[in-house]
Amino acid sequence: LGSCFREVAKYVDPSLEGPAFTVNGQRVFLRGGNWIGTDQFLRYATDAQRYRDEIGMHVAMGLDMLRVWGGGIAERDAFYEVCDDLGMLVWQDFWMTGDNNGRWAGEYSWPADHELYVDAATDVVHRLRKHASLAIWVAGNELDPTSESPPADIREAIQCLFDDDDRPFALSSMANYTHFNATIHMAPKDGPYRMLALEEFFTRNPGLTFWNRTRARQLKIAFQPEIGSASCPVFTSLQRFLAPDSLAAIPDARDVIHPAWSWHKYEGYTAIGMPPNKTANLVYGLGAPSNASEFALRAQVAQFMQYRALFEGFSQFMWEYYSGVLMWKTQSPWPSLRGF
Repeated sequence: LGSCFREVAKYVDPSLEGPAFTVNGQRVFLRGGNWIGTDQFLRYATDAQRYRDEIGMHVAMGLDMLRVWGGGIAERDAFYEVCDDLGMLVWQDFWMTGDNNGRWAGEYSWPADHELYVDAATDVVHRLRKHASLAIWVAGNELDPTSESPPADIREAIQCLFDDDDRPFALSSMANYTHFNATIHMAPKDGPYRMLALEEFFTRNPGLTFWNRTRARQLKIAFQPEIGSASCPVFTSLQRFLAPDSLAAIPDARDVIHPAWSWHKYEGYTAIGMPPNKTANLVYGLGAPSNASEFALRAQVAQFMQYRALFEGFSQFMWEYYSGVLMWKTQSPWPSLRGF
């Protein structure tokens, strides 16, 4: 990308009634992942080769876009330089999220120092806008309602930064489906974030429900910015962050877990939508594991089938229901056992 002309545009697809992208005038179906951060200890993320290795894995997976999530940071220059070199598109959130001073606390005056925030945003735009990989700016993660978040002065200041920039801009990654506007929001709802029966991925909005638990089959989500599931690493990685006693206490078929697994955000393998004649737990459906090594191996197989079905299902319905999908998440900055 760094050595050739590249123009990215966002438009509202009339048949999908949601956002879609073109690159050099050609519409593209985008598959990608959410990049939360390279490492929670930033001093361990200074090596440009680490960026090349980890972004390179995304390229090898056939992904086209990385979303630098709004609950994290704007990455170092080396990140964008590698994306330029490897042809990876970047969705860049500003560092603001709908958590608003605590999960869903609704403190819409945040951040505390608006002037400092705008100064920092200005610096970041000036630093990053030269990169060919940068495809879209988004004001933040799940800012809802956008009439309140981001605060009006910050929203106006950020939008003014793009008067001389040709990249698309959106106000939020997601808005509540009751007031979704495809011209300024990327999606009306995201998720789910757990295991599903594989057949679910070949239906519209797999596993997704409204707040009242009814299915969201008819909700039009053209570009899905977040959908994910369990994420148990290989056994050798488990050994690096779980003590021997907690490692030996593997989750059972009902997903009853040791506190240490809970601390690392274990997500269960009991799938939504499984037929009554099949084992709902997708790890134990491959045979009951007797130790952590066997558990991790079965979990890896279950995850492979899960994520393969996810991308195959979204690809099957490209341009019928969808214009793109980003997995939550493909880069976690700490040892987590689930995709969220």
